[in-house]
Amino acid sequence: MAIFAILSFVGQGQTKFGGMYAKDSLSSIQNKWTNAQGKKVDLNHITPTSNKAVNLYYQLPKEITGGQYVIFFSNNIKRVDAYIGNKHIYQSHAEIAADWLNFTEHWEAFTNNIAISKSDAGKKLRVKLTGFYYGTGQFSHASLGSEGAFYSHFIQKNANVILLAVIEVVLGITSIFFALFAPLDIRIKRSLAYYAISVVLCALLQIQSEMQLTAIFGNYRLWRLFTYPVLVALPYLLVTMINEQLEFPKEGNALYAFGLTAFSTAYVLYNKLARGIDFNGDLPVLVLLVGLAYVSGLVIQMVDYRYVKRLQKQEIAEEKEDPEFSGDDFKIRRDVHWAYFASLSVMLICLACDLFGRHFINYSAAVTGYPFTRYGFFLSQLGMFVQFFVSELNVMKRQGHDDTYNEMVNYDQLTGLYTQYYLTDKISKERAEDPSLMPAVITSTWPSSSSTTSSMVTKKVTNA
Repeated sequence: MAIFAILSFVGQGQTKFGGMYAKDSLSSIQNKWTNAQGKKVDLNHITPTSNKAVNLYYQLPKEITGGQYVIFFSNNIKRVDAYIGNKHIYQSHAEIAADWLNFTEHWEAFTNNIAISKSDAGKKLRVKLTGFYYGTGQFSHASLGSEGAFYSHFIQKNANVILLAVIEVVLGITSIFFALFAPLDIRIKRSLAYYAISVVLCALLQIQSEMQLTAIFGNYRLWRLFTYPVLVALPYLLVTMINEQLEFPKEGNALYAFGLTAFSTAYVLYNKLARGIDFNGDLPVLVLLVGLAYVSGLVIQMVDYRYVKRLQKQEIAEEKEDPEFSGDDFKIRRDVHWAYFASLSVMLICLACDLFGRHFINYSAAVTGYPFTRYGFFLSQLGMFVQFFVSELNVMKRQGHDDTYNEMVNYDQLTGLYTQYYLTDKISKERAEDPSLMPAVITSTWPSSSSTTSSMVTKKVTNA
């Protein structure tokens, strides 16, 4: 909430912004738009006419106070213009002038703020829409009131979604710390590094599709350059994170992952530079390649698993003698393998449900983003985080409590969980064997840190 409070002072940087927590009046006008013939328009599905333009009309109230705006999110619409009579009072993202900014997604949802003056009371507002993508456009959250009240209402209504997105980003960043510092198997660490990067990018992409950044930062911003690099990089990250943690990683899988990203890059650049097609038309292909990466990850995972099972059944001598293959380390890695498989499966099922909802059930404009994918991604990410944490603890257990504790003192300052785990488990086992053991606190200074760290050990208490 502190972040939102700070952002409320920043606002859009284009108009006088009252703050997200403003108590000004706000009324919904989502169902009050008509066409030229006076018939109500379904803002969930706005279809262009033969000249590829649509005019919508809204009758302004007879009494308007100062600082009022008609505010709404527009989606799949390149340009929005507003008129009162013949007076042009608004043009969406007018600041986009340089050619290089065509690398941004014009179709993506953004906030429109149309200032209404007192003299406009009782007049008819005409909004002209041009540049439709995918054959239809959308308006959502159309309201009349102050900017501060609009953002306050949006944040309050979507508090759970925004909190969920923040948790996803935090979990992803914490996974990066795991990859850097945790004493995991080297294969799991490499895989975790790719996984952590991909989940952070996916979380930010989800926030963007949920219109949260649109609501917070307002009109067109350069952060929209973020989408295409992420979609291009995701196939490589997804396939590579699977390949790295396999029992038998293959160079061909790595080349395949690189090939997916290389094809995405070549496809986008060819359309833009050679054919002059705006990047928005590339989005279905890029999303398809991301989906292909998910499916490929599942296939690669299952091929490796079947190969390992065949080796176990054949009882090959050198594999039986390899402790990393048949010992506890292999069991730890196997748990991670299955966690990846479950995570990819959940994501594919959720994506399929959302695509079905959008194309066959027709989600309303009030449904932003991909709800099934939102919660499926969170649950799969949480499951993977717990699995990596459990695997890390199991590896520490095999290495020995004391040695692991000495190595992890500085890292423990980040988590605060490991010391408790080591010592509680260690003391519990020793006291079970000898009830006369009592915990004591020894204070010592570690060479790697100027701070003093306390550790608990057990001492045997003898009777006087």
